[in-house]
Amino acid sequence: MNRLSRVLLLVVLAVATAASAEGPKSRGPRLTTPVGGWSKAHFGMTTSQVIAAFHGEVKKLDPPESYEEDKYLGRAEISDTRIGPIEHALVRFVFPAGRDRLERIYITESVVKPEAGIDVQMRGKYDDLSKMLIEKYGRPSTEAKDTSRDPALFKESMTWALPTMVVELSYQHMTLYGEELSCFLSISYRPPLSAAERDRL
Repeated sequence: MNRLSRVLLLVVLAVATAASAEGPKSRGPRLTTPVGGWSKAHFGMTTSQVIAAFHGEVKKLDPPESYEEDKYLGRAEISDTRIGPIEHALVRFVFPAGRDRLERIYITESVVKPEAGIDVQMRGKYDDLSKMLIEKYGRPSTEAKDTSRDPALFKESMTWALPTMVVELSYQHMTLYGEELSCFLSISYRPPLSAAERDRL
């Protein structure tokens, strides 16, 4: 190898070493803000993406389930699954009408005309879930209990206003003339609050 070749080889090695020390170049901006959601589902996913993410656990709803007078549509769900203390949870993935982008996730368990003692069990599940969510997200932003003036309806809830989403845990117990009508336990996930909504907390 002549002198010129040796010089060129040294130059190439020096450039390669410098590039290696710098590490790989970024090919675009990195996403530094996490996206809210639950489990493998994230806000902004399409119905097909949600179904694919759960590898057969999620089924498409046809026709979709209506929410808030058709403003939102439940397009997919996981039925009768266990989530923490909830033995028979229904997970519903909800999208704005006319837009196939996931915006809300509802996890619910309901009992119609419950037997004696079910209310105590459901409240126990509410307490267990509240402990789990506090451990995960910290103290809730707001708490409410028995907000209805109707004596036939008992309701309590906790809300976490997080940077990436709003999480709400709630429990409702309805009676009529002393007869148990229903118990309803739910956890909801939705995108973060606007500035105006945060000011109202």
